[in-house]
Amino acid sequence: MYICPASHSEGDLRVDDHPLAPITTFHYQILDTPEAVGFETETAALAAVLTGLHEGLETLALTSESAPLTTLAQLPQLRWPRLRRLAFYGTPWTEHHSVVAALTTGMQCLRDLSFKLYTTTSQTKIRTHDRLQLSLPLERLVLSEPNPRDAVFEHLPPTLSALSLRNWPHLHFHQYLHDIASDVYDNPRYDILLDSSDGLSVLRRCVGLSLDQLEIEYRADEGEDALLQFMVVNFPHLTSLKLHRYRSALEQREGRDVSAVSHNLPIPPCCTDCYLERHFAELLAPLSQLCRFKGYLDFVDMPRPRVVSLGPRLGFRYEYHPSQIQHCREVTLITATVFAQVLSRAHGAQC
Repeated sequence: MYICPASHSEGDLRVDDHPLAPITTFHYQILDTPEAVGFETETAALAAVLTGLHEGLETLALTSESAPLTTLAQLPQLRWPRLRRLAFYGTPWTEHHSVVAALTTGMQCLRDLSFKLYTTTSQTKIRTHDRLQLSLPLERLVLSEPNPRDAVFEHLPPTLSALSLRNWPHLHFHQYLHDIASDVYDNPRYDILLDSSDGLSVLRRCVGLSLDQLEIEYRADEGEDALLQFMVVNFPHLTSLKLHRYRSALEQREGRDVSAVSHNLPIPPCCTDCYLERHFAELLAPLSQLCRFKGYLDFVDMPRPRVVSLGPRLGFRYEYHPSQIQHCREVTLITATVFAQVLSRAHGAQC
């Protein structure tokens, strides 16, 4: 299928005369959207194509900048009887959430909704999902860059079993997208992250959900232990947990891993390198049904890539120093061993 960026005639775009093949998955994503670009003709083309595909689609992913939301929502006869997964990628918008709500009324089989929207270098953190209202019996929801004051957390469907509160892409990829001219990966944008205290505020508004999958990305602060303890107590049936943890400002200034301050722990004179990681794992040990744990802990010695240009037409690549890779592997293996020992000893889970 080809989507032409410009119309060749003054007439309306139509696909009625040439019925489209029964496509079940339509994924249209622009990985790095240029700023100040118009999408009028592209939006019109997408609207025409999706109007012809709506009855057979099961998965639909669109770029937020060109998604023909208004056009599609204004067609009340449009139904999506088989659509189960809907995802939006790109830069955030706040004015379209009422349109999304209107559009999804015709998607009665929708069970998986994702907003994988990212903040650009010129934007500040906004309440992206404040006016989003969800009425369908969703099972999975992905909200990028959540704000603890977003009203969406007052209306989460009780059918929800999987919730993802993360940045898109993860913070360590933001630099790749928005600062590729730099010679060295540096200065990630921590202002777009939840801190662990805000993460706790969000999860408190989710009490009552029977989650079995949870993903959360945050920057550590003094509320980290409270966040993890709340998670364990209120979502005891988790089988899958993903934590993307970034060091606190104090940890970064002092050049150390996994804060002793947030844990309020005395560090013994004979402290081993794994002492605080073990405490972190012990906080999660009561999750007796946990089968899958994925963690990013932002170690001090995490290798940072150099961005190497390949020329104006060839793009770029990332390079790591071999010694950094080897050291990172050693640290990761030790940490993974600690987590495996603590979690398996705590409940003997075999998944």
